[in-house]
Amino acid sequence: KNILLDSGMHPGYNDERRFPDFRYISREGNMNGLIDLVIISHFHLDHCGSLPYFTEICGYSGPIYATHPTKAIMPILLEDYRKISVERRGVDEKDFFTSQMIKDCMLKITPCPLEETIV
Repeated sequence: KNILLDSGMHPGYNDERRFPDFRYISREGNMNGLIDLVIISHFHLDHCGSLPYFTEICGYSGPIYATHPTKAIMPILLEDYRKISVERRGVDEKDFFTSQMIKDCMLKITPCPLEETIV
């Protein structure tokens, strides 16, 4: 299986460098044929910050797993970072994910207990 462990971002950048360049995985943009599942280890932005970008913009629709606390806290941190970036720093929202994208992304995550084996 091809597992993507975390989908983080670099909070120090306000340009395209903030998110990973997923073209290194697929130049055609079809992530579903190459990634079997995503596991988010914890809710820090450098581990989960690009997940809405990966699912809603890059189009990944496969399984995503995170612990219950991670899934609960992620949308709060992602929305806070989005507000700071778009509303305070003036980052163009077309180059970022929206509040709705965060909500849609969270619906795709399967929560699991901390010590559960999923693969």
